[in-house]
Amino acid sequence: MAITWVSAGIYRVQPDEQGVVLRFGKWADTTGPGLHYHLPYPIESVMLPKVTQANLLQLGNGRKSGAKETDDPHIARC
Repeated sequence: MAITWVSAGIYRVQPDEQGVVLRFGKWADTTGPGLHYHLPYPIESVMLPKVTQANLLQLGNGRKSGAKETDDPHIARC
């Protein structure tokens, strides 16, 4: 049982990821690609966010013209 609990702390970080180690829910370490070890749950946990992936957020309605969005004269246009 103890061997299973200890081996649960082994994790692999892929080349397009970073390992974010959380100790009791707070940031403790950031690891690069490769095989790593962290203290098993509930002491530590690992998040593996993709760091080379482009996340795009389009704001507005997508119009590229300089169309006026409002008739309010007190709002300045750039």
